Amino acid sequence: MMSPIRGKILNDEKLNRDTKVYRTLSVERLFQMFEEKINVVVRPSLWDDTFENLALSSVFDANGTTGTFSFKDDLYGQCWTLHTASDAIWRIYSNGTDGVRIRTTAGKLFDSLSADERLGSAGETYLGRVQYLSDTKLRKYADEHFVQSTLCSETIAQTLTIKRRAFSHEKEVRLIYHSDRPHDEKVLRYKIDPHALIDQIMLHPQLARVDAERLKSRIKRYLGYSGEVKRSLLYAPPKGFAFKIS
Repeated sequence: MMSPIRGKILNDEKLNRDTKVYRTLSVERLFQMFEEKINVVVRPSLWDDTFENLALSSVFDANGTTGTFSFKDDLYGQCWTLHTASDAIWRIYSNGTDGVRIRTTAGKLFDSLSADERLGSAGETYLGRVQYLSDTKLRKYADEHFVQSTLCSETIAQTLTIKRRAFSHEKEVRLIYHSDRPHDEKVLRYKIDPHALIDQIMLHPQLARVDAERLKSRIKRYLGYSGEVKRSLLYAPPKGFAFKIS
């Protein structure tokens, strides 16, 4: 029986500790993560989509009085995906062949942040499955969310689980942190053991075989990584495929 994740799951009751999640990043960022033993969550204002966090970032009207949410910058997130193999993800998040995909589990990812001494004791951690809405429905959600829901940490965090349908190919799961106190930083860094967190590193599918072997050797030797390092076979031709013409 799959064990549940300690803490709050948003939008997907099927997520459990063993659910595999993936993230594509540059080779440089991979080495930095292992050398510094640091992971990061960032403010949504640093993400490309201008519709991110629309419910908190917009001006609201309360009985004729307009205002903004003072706590909109208390949310931080990091984006992962449930896709095991996606051409779009490789192309979007890699600079040419300079990209690797790391894999962990939902439980390990959640625990890595909630266990941090500085952040874990001063905020709430969530894992949220992103829901993709049309622009019209997204605006309606932003307009009605805090009218229909009690204003609390969970409903604030839920605003980061809504995204435009144009991004549905990402199949995102987000690590979300809601701070109990304001931070000046747009990026919050927290300590991790990357060897315990990351259980597989996948190299870019278009990386030449000889270059892939060199990079694999660097990862194993320089980082001391004992986990699985493989080259993606996304573009490998099928072996032994033949068909008959009658």
